[in-house]
Amino acid sequence: MIQPYENETITKTVRRHWFVVAIDIFMFLVFALVPLIGITMFLNNVTVGKDTSSYNAFIAFFYLVWLEFAWIMFTIAWTTNYYLDVVLITNRRLLKIDYRRCA
Repeated sequence: MIQPYENETITKTVRRHWFVVAIDIFMFLVFALVPLIGITMFLNNVTVGKDTSSYNAFIAFFYLVWLEFAWIMFTIAWTTNYYLDVVLITNRRLLKIDYRRCA
């Protein structure tokens, strides 16, 4: 817990800029779409002239599992990086509260 000095008041609470959040969203989209592109390229090269309908349900299942995993990881990272990292501006000092996971 942060102990304020005598007669110290918090004047403003600042979080990360929206651009940092936009970069996180872009990285999530890349992380989510790269396997889809890879699967498409793999199926086009391996199954030339073959029926791919037997693979579709299998690939769709694992891609949806991948998306769920990516979404959970993005949500955890975004929550810890945006909501739990705060800069407090007081009338005497700046306090940076940075969340770190225990190893």
